Amino acid sequence: MTWIGRMAVIANLLVPVATQGQERLTLEDAVRLALERNETVLIAEQSVAKAKGQVMSARSEAFPKLSLTGFYNRNWRVPTSVINGNTLRFGSTNVLNGGLSLSIPIYRGGKIQAARRAARAFEEFSEANLAVARQQTAFEAQRVFLNVLLSEELVRVNEWALKQAEAHLEQVAQFQRAGSASEYEVLRAKVQVANLTPAAITARHNRELGLLDLKRTVGMSLSAPLSVEGTLLQAATMETAIAATVEEAVTGALKKRPELIALESQMEVFEDNIRVQAGEWRPSVNLINAYQNQAQVNDLGDLGSDRFVQSYNSRLTLDFPVFDGFKSRGGVTQVRADHRAAGYTRQQRIKQIELETRQAFMRLEEARIRLWAQQETVGQAEKGLQIAETRYRTGVATQLEVFDAQVTLTQIRTSHAQALNDYAISAAGLRRAMGVIR
Repeated sequence: MTWIGRMAVIANLLVPVATQGQERLTLEDAVRLALERNETVLIAEQSVAKAKGQVMSARSEAFPKLSLTGFYNRNWRVPTSVINGNTLRFGSTNVLNGGLSLSIPIYRGGKIQAARRAARAFEEFSEANLAVARQQTAFEAQRVFLNVLLSEELVRVNEWALKQAEAHLEQVAQFQRAGSASEYEVLRAKVQVANLTPAAITARHNRELGLLDLKRTVGMSLSAPLSVEGTLLQAATMETAIAATVEEAVTGALKKRPELIALESQMEVFEDNIRVQAGEWRPSVNLINAYQNQAQVNDLGDLGSDRFVQSYNSRLTLDFPVFDGFKSRGGVTQVRADHRAAGYTRQQRIKQIELETRQAFMRLEEARIRLWAQQETVGQAEKGLQIAETRYRTGVATQLEVFDAQVTLTQIRTSHAQALNDYAISAAGLRRAMGVIR
């Protein structure tokens, strides 16, 4: 196969896949879909629903309990006794019983109120964890989307480099036919095309892998067609100042980070659980009202409404724990240890958040400087390539000078795209560190 035939095959590999019927996403669409569909967020939402159920269960302990009971008892052998020659039966062959019982908690040693407060605090804890999941998912959606934009830009850069090399090869071939270029120059041009082809194919594959990762992040089927809208330049220019100084960023982070809210709620849970465990030492008082309707017959055929006997009673119960083998004391000790550990965890997390925020702020500053440094070099490299090509056509420059200019421009365009990507992701990272969802 000639080199022209090989180039035709490679060109087919690089032809973009038709986008008809594809769903097109903007950066805002990606974040919105991720917050709606991502499994991490959905799992956190179920934790909140579970916490709401726990609040409901805790409240139920303060309400009266009404229960309906009933049973049928068949005595296959009724106890008898002989007294003065007379046989007496104790009980009947058939016993039917139905009743209602109403139990009202009067005092539980403060356990009910503490359990309700603990349940509400746990609900707040779950909601804060949901905010953490939403924040991390939003950042991940932005990061993955921006990486797709980067991969598309790198596809354009590498395909342009390949087309430039192909055009140069065609030019050198014409020069050879005209007798102004050697076979060696044609061979070098072919080698240059061959060297650039794998990079162009790799860039295309990286774009497809990036799209798969984006589909996973936004909760789409991996087989669904998808494309993205926007460019890295647009994404970078959309970013506005988040914090003027690093101290301002740290202050904002310590106010808004949901992890700290979650840890504070967790400490409240442990505080109330200490009261719940301490309540096990205290007495409990319940008022129980019972209604009973009972019938006893030897033959079920004799059963009628006149055979039922009704009764109603109320009783006040007192349960005072005297000794439980130190179970309650052990429970209090465990929960107090959990409470202290949560306090240490909160202190540790505050330091981590401050460190993360400072790192994110410095990464953004570094990305801003690197992007600024790359702005001018792209235009300079483009002008350098134009000069090298003109000099080569006029016979002033060598082929190597053209190759060097092409490689330099490709590298600078790649670095510029990476700088745009780093800047946009760094800005999103600082927002995440400060507890802000885009």
